[in-house]
Amino acid sequence: VVPRDQIFVIGTTYDKDCSGYSDCYAETAALLKSNLELLGMTQVDMWMQDEGLPADCASIRGYWRAFDESYKRGEARSIAISNAARSQIECILATNMTVPALNQVSFSVGYPNPMIGVNRELGLGTDSFHGLGLHHEVLHDPEIAAIAAKYNKTAAQVGFYWVLQQNVTFQTVSGSLENFETDVELFDFELDEAEMELLDKKRY
Repeated sequence: VVPRDQIFVIGTTYDKDCSGYSDCYAETAALLKSNLELLGMTQVDMWMQDEGLPADCASIRGYWRAFDESYKRGEARSIAISNAARSQIECILATNMTVPALNQVSFSVGYPNPMIGVNRELGLGTDSFHGLGLHHEVLHDPEIAAIAAKYNKTAAQVGFYWVLQQNVTFQTVSGSLENFETDVELFDFELDEAEMELLDKKRY
């Protein structure tokens, strides 16, 4: 059994179709409560709003109020958003509620994302999904394969290493425990300046 302190538990909600402050607050609060009940836990490591916030500012603030209150009750150690645009983040920042820990967006070698700079400017961290490209292009790129071979690493490790060098964390999923463990073995090698520049310039 893996000890609890070695697991980072993220609970997610998908409620971007709610409408209005009161509706979004009530629906999101109910989803968070249900999450805890389903997990059989009293606290998660992070609540993450999944798949984008509602369109209007009032709905966003209702949604975030539920997150904020749950966080302040100690039901989550952190709270985060995903796929949020600058205007949506600013809706939250204009209140006195807790600032999101991060904004999760698509980001990888070959797929730059201007939200990385926006998140940094607004004081949020960034977490990447699609860390190997929208269609896993990193895994099939011969130049990345050559770099990986030089360091006795996998293409995935090179791709994830590059993401980390942008001060961005990443999500990884695998059906293989061996691959999952390998994906995060990223601290025993270092790409040189020319290799990083090559990866910086890639576009898929």
